[in-house]
Amino acid sequence: MVTKKLFLILFSGMCLASFAAVPVETFTVLSNPVKSGAALPTTEGATMAWGDYNNDGLLDVLYAGGTGDSAPVVLKFYLNNGDNTFTEDTKQTDATGDVISYFTLPGATFMDINNDGNLDLIITGSDGGAWSCYADVYLNSGAPDYKFIYNPTLSMGLVGVFAEYNDNPKTLLYPVDYDNDGWTDILINGLSGGARVLYLYKNNGGTSFTLQDKIVSGGNFMPMSAGTCSWGDYNRDGLVDLLTNGYTDNPADISQTLIYKNNGDGTFTRSSFKGRGSAGGMTFFMDANSDGYLDVVETGRDFNTVDGAVYGNLYINDTNGNFTLKQGSNLQGGTQMAADYGDLNNDGYNDIVLTGWSIGGDLGALFFYNNTDNTFQTAQLPEMIRARAAFTALVDINNDNSLDLANFGWREGGVDGSTDNPCWINSLAINEKICGTNNPPSVPTNFNVVKNGTKYTLSWDKSTDDHTPKEAIMYNIYARTSSGKIFSYVPVNIWTGKIKVAGMRPYIMTNSITLNLPEGEEYGFGVQAVDQTFTGSAFARQDALGINKASLDNVSVDVIDGKVIVNNNTTNNVSFECINMAGQLIKRDACASLSSISYTLPASGMYIIKVAGKNGVYTKKMVK
Repeated sequence: MVTKKLFLILFSGMCLASFAAVPVETFTVLSNPVKSGAALPTTEGATMAWGDYNNDGLLDVLYAGGTGDSAPVVLKFYLNNGDNTFTEDTKQTDATGDVISYFTLPGATFMDINNDGNLDLIITGSDGGAWSCYADVYLNSGAPDYKFIYNPTLSMGLVGVFAEYNDNPKTLLYPVDYDNDGWTDILINGLSGGARVLYLYKNNGGTSFTLQDKIVSGGNFMPMSAGTCSWGDYNRDGLVDLLTNGYTDNPADISQTLIYKNNGDGTFTRSSFKGRGSAGGMTFFMDANSDGYLDVVETGRDFNTVDGAVYGNLYINDTNGNFTLKQGSNLQGGTQMAADYGDLNNDGYNDIVLTGWSIGGDLGALFFYNNTDNTFQTAQLPEMIRARAAFTALVDINNDNSLDLANFGWREGGVDGSTDNPCWINSLAINEKICGTNNPPSVPTNFNVVKNGTKYTLSWDKSTDDHTPKEAIMYNIYARTSSGKIFSYVPVNIWTGKIKVAGMRPYIMTNSITLNLPEGEEYGFGVQAVDQTFTGSAFARQDALGINKASLDNVSVDVIDGKVIVNNNTTNNVSFECINMAGQLIKRDACASLSSISYTLPASGMYIIKVAGKNGVYTKKMVK
């Protein structure tokens, strides 16, 4: 594979600092990242979603949508090969199977709807008709095929939305467990038919979604479109709160930016915070000063003004849940925007990438490096990765614990379809880590679980990290049931600690959380630390509640001639799972009472064998 190096700053291979002494990273743009030699799809008005949907420890990518007029509508999946190349996964869009829908101005997200440890998929958008909108849910079949299968029941329970105009962000779907019940819910924001919607749906045990009504002082969230939402625990009470911006139906205050505080009882209260009000832009929670408290970044266009001025604002959290506008932050705004954040240069502080019309004048895209004093310094993206009117993401493409860049859309200044001056760009750029490498945080210590009825309070001591300040380290948890269900706050491989999604997901900002979990199950728990590059530590585990007993009475597991043999001499059925050392589920089966099953291990190597029954789980490492 050929790479083309385009440096932001070049000086003897060293990480350089600008006038403000902020280190600026170097990126390498990948040429021909698709193994077949075909180009990645290019279109405006589309979205992308990154997620490890085949459980091999590598982040895969979906590109979906377009405008339906000036550019083609696309739908393509690419599997990450782990060597800076990708292979198109045609089985997801093969006409002989359950074809995933083509939508214009869509949104898409990966999430685990049914807690089976596999990433499922939701796509929403317009079918190109007269305001016809749909939300389609596809459940992941799991090993060995990892095929997305359309689920009509789950789909019918959700409203369909689209981004309204190409000027607007294509982030429309926001997974989160807002009520800490161990099932991931979904927030949907956008235009549905001729109406603006901002709807929250509760996940009912992975079988259906229910629209939540009367959740804000007897009413609902203010309907919005042409903006974005962000979940985050800004007041550090263990509950995620909601930040939202966009157009409203209020003609006197048409663009607004609001926060809703989570009350912990299924309702929200609108906070006193009121931003400038933006539409066509991105607004999100982010810890700007690494003090462990979420601040607010507000970018976009103020349509309450006559000229629709573009702007970028930073509001600093005073640690009491109040926000103050930081003057002179140097952030910018625009339309046709996309954004993401994370620590680009491994200095322990969040940086930002913004793409859109007016960002950096004609450039259309800029990095904003954190000066560590609530201000930012700009740096250009490599020329051949600048684009707007589509989507941008910071994502660890090659599993080296650093954030790489993915960006696609329309390139300002492109005049033809040539290699050197294209109008349309879909590019991936690898972080060269000139500014230094990054290691995972330390594993949390003193992990403890206290049960009180159906409530489980998890607590731990704060971790440390080689770059991220101790107070700024985030956390992720899982709860695993004796029947084999796995809930994780942010999707993760619980065996390797590898985060399975990229993008603006909420993490736990404190060192404790309380879950309200269904009765009738025994639970095991884990917690990991996560740094500002979204690199996770290994998990500390608490299995004292019975899920990982050292043995399961009257059940034996052996490997003979490359076969796993399970003998179940109990009067209850048990479940069987085989997992490789990458955390990938190889086989799941059931063994009836007073019977046995066998399974041939697929290749030489080490495996984790789990047998779960009524009285616990038997876990054993085996080698073929």
